[in-house]
Amino acid sequence: MVTDQESHPSAYTPEALSTLSQCPNLEQLEVDCIGSEPTTETTLQVTAPITLPKVHTLSIICDRDSGEDDFVFAFEFLTLPSLSSIALGSGDDSSWEGISWGERQEEIQRFLLRSQCNITSLRMKAPGVDDHQTILFLLLLPSLETLYLHDQELEYYYYDNDDSKDRCGRNKVVTPLFLQQLIVKDSHSSGSSHFLPRLSDMTLVVHSDGLDVESLCDAVISRWNIDADIGVCSLQSVMIEVVGDGACLEKLLALEKLGTAGRRITISHVKPPM
Repeated sequence: MVTDQESHPSAYTPEALSTLSQCPNLEQLEVDCIGSEPTTETTLQVTAPITLPKVHTLSIICDRDSGEDDFVFAFEFLTLPSLSSIALGSGDDSSWEGISWGERQEEIQRFLLRSQCNITSLRMKAPGVDDHQTILFLLLLPSLETLYLHDQELEYYYYDNDDSKDRCGRNKVVTPLFLQQLIVKDSHSSGSSHFLPRLSDMTLVVHSDGLDVESLCDAVISRWNIDADIGVCSLQSVMIEVVGDGACLEKLLALEKLGTAGRRITISHVKPPM
């Protein structure tokens, strides 16, 4: 009985679909550079999506240089009624900038409607995806309880006073726009936010340069102890990993004082890779 399946680059869409159709007990599926065979248009003609009734975990690794589109395979060709966890990533040194996120969002909407599944966990490490695209994606997941966002930096270089070239990065997802969306407004506010109303566990890997520390603190504090009548769950666990300069740590470390028994806020710092 097969309960775990990884699809490899050599298995193009027809072969992969045929294999998966014979795995009704599959519970975990990883799609890595599978997409579709670019030389034959007929390979993409699928009469109906394949239903895998027991799959609860889906991992998609996209590579813009592979000439394949794993989003098409996963969200257009599959129906996963038991799906609760999604992980989105990319190959080493790759980016999603060549992928049309607008089209993919429509495919995800159709997939969620067709599958009628409740996504409770999302792990996202997708370079090339920006804050606006991420917000639109998360709005499709109102049942989300666990969120892991690894912000892939927008790189740039600058010269120090001694003319040495230093590498730096800015956040593309955890921006002021995203953090303002994350803040839960007062229950009496006409603009009360119900963005990710069931979020209870949040992990953010962010870059210090350009980080809106005030908004990040406000977002965490606003979700830490929430009145029940607002309709938003309180956070139970928060982990924030800061990459780069540690100047912002003092303010962030103050959040750890909010922690209580069984509820923890953890702030950590790592130096950027050279």
